[in-house]
Amino acid sequence: MEKVREPHSVRYPALMLFREDLEELVGLFEKGSESVKIIAENYKLQSVSEIDKLGKDRIAFFSINGYQKQPEWASISLTLEKNSARLRLSENAEPSLYGLASLVDKILTTKKRRRANFLRSKATIIIMYIMIIIVAIIDTLSIFKQFTEPLWLSLLSVLITVFFIILLSLQYHIITKRYTLIYTISKRTRTNFISRNKDQIILSLTVGIIVAVVTGVLTAIITSNIIHKTP
Repeated sequence: MEKVREPHSVRYPALMLFREDLEELVGLFEKGSESVKIIAENYKLQSVSEIDKLGKDRIAFFSINGYQKQPEWASISLTLEKNSARLRLSENAEPSLYGLASLVDKILTTKKRRRANFLRSKATIIIMYIMIIIVAIIDTLSIFKQFTEPLWLSLLSVLITVFFIILLSLQYHIITKRYTLIYTISKRTRTNFISRNKDQIILSLTVGIIVAVVTGVLTAIITSNIIHKTP
């Protein structure tokens, strides 16, 4: 009787990898496997250098598969996609492949996208709920307690609303479009955060300000009507 071994799989949070990271990962696979298969988008590559032929600075799919003839073509695979990142070992993997997986894991754990993972975290969701509650309390007091908001309180409500809209916009952008980023260029040649996301930031600020102003105007109108109707 022999115990059945299950495949070992690890999923990673949002990652950001550059060309040098891909080269390092492929190098590890080549040292720890008897044969290696590299796929970028829908193309099989002989080496990472061929990735230039794709003509893209960023790709949506990259995978490395390593094989050993014994026992029975044991394998290890790393699959990087726009919406996921996974390291997998076959059920018949030997200790040497687990050692390789450990080295790969050390690299990937240092490539986490901190901003993306923060925006997807429970802490951010809690912060957003708190912001909604604060704005609701301010507006409710203004309406039902029949008093005029001080300027600083109005500004606070506007700033919280704008910040909330920006967070919501960035969350949507990351979750639906950019989970794991795979760059074919070197990290040194990449532009800064403001330059890359200028349009998204401007849109978020514009929407946030418009929503905040509309909310403030509606609150003022409702408050004014309630005050004038009160005998």
